[in-house]
Amino acid sequence: MEIEHIDEKGNKYYSFYAHMRDNSIMISENQQIKEGQRIGIQGSTGWSTGDHLHFEIRQSNHKDIDPTQYLFEKL
Repeated sequence: MEIEHIDEKGNKYYSFYAHMRDNSIMISENQQIKEGQRIGIQGSTGWSTGDHLHFEIRQSNHKDIDPTQYLFEKL
């Protein structure tokens, strides 16, 4: 699953979620999502050995971004 985000400066970036449980996605294409809203349930697909979530953040040019700045509050 891929979600498009636009920051306060108008820059686009994308969050990617893989290994979601089959038929667990709770949002639809072009739906506006609120912070904290559940989007699906982690699962175990492919060669994985247990439930987990593969999470990435990328710029619009597909370059990876360190996700820690989006996951943790600044102290």
